[in-house]
Amino acid sequence: MGFNLGVSMEEVAIKRNDFYGKVRKGWELLAKGNVRDAWKLTNNRLYSIAAKERIYSTRYWYGLKRYLVDDFQNPKAKINITVRPLEERDIDYLLDTTGLTEKEVKQINYQRKLVNSNLQTCFVAVTEDGKPCYMQWLVGPANNHKIRSTFNGLFPQLKANEALLEGAYMHPAYRGLGIMPDAMCQIAEKAADIGASEVITFVKLNNIPSLKGCRGCGFSPYSLLQETWLLKRKYVTMPPVPPKLLKEYDIATASKPKTA
Repeated sequence: MGFNLGVSMEEVAIKRNDFYGKVRKGWELLAKGNVRDAWKLTNNRLYSIAAKERIYSTRYWYGLKRYLVDDFQNPKAKINITVRPLEERDIDYLLDTTGLTEKEVKQINYQRKLVNSNLQTCFVAVTEDGKPCYMQWLVGPANNHKIRSTFNGLFPQLKANEALLEGAYMHPAYRGLGIMPDAMCQIAEKAADIGASEVITFVKLNNIPSLKGCRGCGFSPYSLLQETWLLKRKYVTMPPVPPKLLKEYDIATASKPKTA
């Protein structure tokens, strides 16, 4: 077994027993509901190498759900926006990489991948002067085959009454205006047009801004999504959210009281 990532075979041999010992420890922590402690085990150099080689890595998302039948007061952005399907003319403006960081360009590349996949349907939030400022996909069960191929089997198959929200992206010029919750709510409600009564989305555990935005739009955790690579095989499961993690979620996403 060769890694070819700047670590000698001697170093790998010395640490291999420790590595698999920590893998076992990680599974024990997961069984007890200690998701964050298990996650921390992947933060050293050897685990980074193992993740790149798909020998062992684990990622987690919150599975969040909104029931459209529930009464909910949609939040409003600081500017007026409306939502409509993505048009060809929107793409170059929304996905312009000029002046962006390497991390932001990576996100743009992901968005272009989704656009090129022809996944249905991408919606955009548009300002009063016609500028697209936010994009996100709302996908129904008729696209289950496309969801599986586009996201490499990561997301669960949608039921007849479900829709998936994925691929949220905000144009940098419009950040800080409260657009995400407003736009996301408007897009989620369009799920009723395709016969869905429940809308689901997935957000990584440490993406607090997105988690806050989703909570502000009426979404709450209903499951975890766990992707594990072990010896170059992928396993996707949806375990329940441990009570400890639910408490951390509530604290992290709670609205701060306004000061006078």
